Amino acid sequence: MTRDVIIHDIRGKRTCTDADFPLAIGSGPQADIRLPDTQADATFAFVARSESHIFIQPADEALPVFHNEQILTESRWLEHGDVLRMANSTVRYESGATSITFMVDVEVVTPAVEPPKGPPPAPPPVLKGPQSSAAQRPPTRRRVVTWVAMSLFLVLVVVAGFVFLATSVSVQITPTPDRVSLEGTWPGIKVGERLLLIPGVYRLRASKAGYQPLDARVDIAGSGHQTVAHVLDKLPGIVSFVVRPDVVATVRMDGTILGTTPLEQVEVSPGEHEIAVEADRYAPARLSLVVRGAGERQSVDLVLSPLWADISIRSRPAGARVMLDGKNIGQTPLRTEILAGTHQLVLVREGFDSASTTLQVVANRAQALAEFILVESDGQLSLETTPAGANVTVAGQFRGRTPVDLRLAPREPHALTISKSGYETIERQVRVDPAATTKLTLTLSPRYGTLFITSLPVDAELYVDGRLHGPATGRIKLTTRAHRLEVRKTGYQSFSTTVTPRAGVSQEISVTLQTIAQAKAAARKPSITTAGGQILKLLEPARFLMGASRREQGRRANESQRSVEITRAYYLSVKEVSNQEYRQFKSAHASGAVRGKSLNGQSQPAVLVTWEDAVGYLNWLSARDSLPPAYREAGESFVPVNPSTIGYRLPTEAEWAYAARYAGKAQARKYSWGNAFPPTGSAGNYADSSASTLLPNTLSDYGDGYLVSAPVGSFAPTGPGFFDFGGNVSEWCQDFYAVYPNAANTLVTDPVGPATGRHHVVRGSSWRHASISELRLSYRDYSEKSRNDLGFRIARYAE
Repeated sequence: MTRDVIIHDIRGKRTCTDADFPLAIGSGPQADIRLPDTQADATFAFVARSESHIFIQPADEALPVFHNEQILTESRWLEHGDVLRMANSTVRYESGATSITFMVDVEVVTPAVEPPKGPPPAPPPVLKGPQSSAAQRPPTRRRVVTWVAMSLFLVLVVVAGFVFLATSVSVQITPTPDRVSLEGTWPGIKVGERLLLIPGVYRLRASKAGYQPLDARVDIAGSGHQTVAHVLDKLPGIVSFVVRPDVVATVRMDGTILGTTPLEQVEVSPGEHEIAVEADRYAPARLSLVVRGAGERQSVDLVLSPLWADISIRSRPAGARVMLDGKNIGQTPLRTEILAGTHQLVLVREGFDSASTTLQVVANRAQALAEFILVESDGQLSLETTPAGANVTVAGQFRGRTPVDLRLAPREPHALTISKSGYETIERQVRVDPAATTKLTLTLSPRYGTLFITSLPVDAELYVDGRLHGPATGRIKLTTRAHRLEVRKTGYQSFSTTVTPRAGVSQEISVTLQTIAQAKAAARKPSITTAGGQILKLLEPARFLMGASRREQGRRANESQRSVEITRAYYLSVKEVSNQEYRQFKSAHASGAVRGKSLNGQSQPAVLVTWEDAVGYLNWLSARDSLPPAYREAGESFVPVNPSTIGYRLPTEAEWAYAARYAGKAQARKYSWGNAFPPTGSAGNYADSSASTLLPNTLSDYGDGYLVSAPVGSFAPTGPGFFDFGGNVSEWCQDFYAVYPNAANTLVTDPVGPATGRHHVVRGSSWRHASISELRLSYRDYSEKSRNDLGFRIARYAE
């Protein structure tokens, strides 16, 4: 709450605000509280406010300021009734509930007067007569009684006024002090255990042996009984700390550092305290200390427990350096203090192997370790040979190949054997000194053998151990060790072998090089297996005639003959892709049914598959076998990657036709079962007599046992082992469909069909076909949609 500040000085009465602080006390126009009769423009002190409390601060040491008759040397809080004196003026400070007041008074200085130097004049003569007698007459008895009565009345009035204005006050000080006083503007009257005091500001002072003296301000209000209660604080106790053994230790009390030992006569407040003592290499000590206080002296005696133990270390021979956790701590014999815990102890002496152990140290438990027996260090033999790479054995045990550094027991003979294929063996006896290196260099004597080499072609070159030797055909002398021989000629597959000549024995080697094409063909696998388990067989490059002659019964106009050459070997799956295999790619695929007859069996061929579906499966299968894809996406379809890769793909029409009609045969096949129509026996899955109620055209005298598609590979293979080129389901080819009139006399190499188109080629008959035209292997069809009798098989280039 903000209180008004009222100033009474030589300028009269005025009121200040918070904005006027601090107030200057002095003379001159700049003073806020102006004093009379002081030197011009002097400032004695400043009055300021801090959080609604008023304090005074001296302004100039040369102008003394007295606060309650005590000279003011620093800032001091102001209390109600305080008196400030500066020069001949005083300022009284009064504090009320709603205002504070500064009253300026001027002291009245009594002038110094002296009597005249001459004698005083004679007194006037005493007059005699009635007047003189009346003046000297003593007072009468009545006048005395009147004066006494008036005095008693005045006393009663004063007492009645005091009682009316006084407040009942009880003073309670714990413990009971030896001396107590309550001083103020008005003296109090003690009535029993209470005091009657006029409201105002008083100062309560109390003292007791062993306790801090009490000096407190007491504000006595003017209403009701008031109790003043205080508790005397005990003087601190005097505590000394003694630590054994006599080491420098840090003493903490309640987490605060008191100092380091020796620590004596420390003043500590009364009560319970937590003491902690810490010293290097000793366990911390802790205790609870109750300080009695009142100046009483107490001593704390602490015994610290060491965190180390005495360890004795000996070695034979002596003089070994002792390394503790990598640090040198002395030489054997050694007795030393080691901290508790697990340590790595190593003894090192020149000319001897180091000795080490894991040392467990328990605090304050001495140990005498068993004597370390040091073993002389091995010597080292640094062995080199010309040529390098010779085998080295010591006492029959293989120790490496030259150049080699051998660790050997000192001062002992060692049987050394050095051998290298093609060179004479050397045997030596060697000795080494402890912790010393002996160098030994030996030259090996070679042994030779003779080779006679003939090669075709005769102008091939011979490389020995990677270096050109000369013409391959001829006589060559080599050391009796393993050599790598290689016969090379441009355009031919190199031949290489490893041979070890024998001393005194001639050897003959005959080499015939293959051309690159011959070598590649020989290296190709006759069959491969995909990640899906399908077997693909190898078909070599070939030249053949596609299509059918005009005179062939059942020939269609789109079967014009073409001369074709396939220049790249390729693999082709022996069976069509089954539902089970295709569902590894698309698990929800359904091949459907025909009038209740299922096409959905796991081993039946996958149908209702578009050309794009088949290509997507083949790219997926390539990824499983870590092969590059054979197709890339082009809008909503796919196109072959150019240049072509060895990823899985659909066969070209030419590859399909060669495999179906020519592979494994001297002449082209007309039908999958031979050259005569109709089929007999179990030639394949066609529209047989059992399908007469299902299909419009059937083979009335033929029965294959299946109304719709059969499991793949159910009938005898054709050619080198391919199944279902005729019957079961027709098959997608890679080519866009086109016709090729008048192409019989023009050789076409590796045809792949037109670059664009709407329909793709479909080859082979299915379970729906029965006519002589459809069952021929030269029959050509096309489609842009899936069918329930159209599937596919897998192809890929061999390289």
